[in-house]
Amino acid sequence: MKLAVFSLVGIIVGVVTGLILGYALWGHDATHVANLNGELERTKSWLLDEINWSDERYEQVSAALTKAQADLVRARGELARTRAVVDQTLGNVKPDRIQAHEPNEAARHTSTR
Repeated sequence: MKLAVFSLVGIIVGVVTGLILGYALWGHDATHVANLNGELERTKSWLLDEINWSDERYEQVSAALTKAQADLVRARGELARTRAVVDQTLGNVKPDRIQAHEPNEAARHTSTR
């Protein structure tokens, strides 16, 4: 009879110990999972912020590129007009015949002819 009681007590102690350890491990896992979820939420938030920042930066760079391309087209147009005026002004004079060292001197030489 004593052996049966000790066996029963041993079984109960074993079950209770198992439940306590299981609960502790489950609680530890639940805490770990909660920490991971928090970390994932922070990472997700950071990534979304980075995506938004990248989109804004793309729009800024795209607008700057569009403006630079328009400025280039304008500059090319001005260069073409300037070349036309120079060609019209100089006529048949070849560039190697102009003895100017500065653009202002070249303008003086061409305007006096």
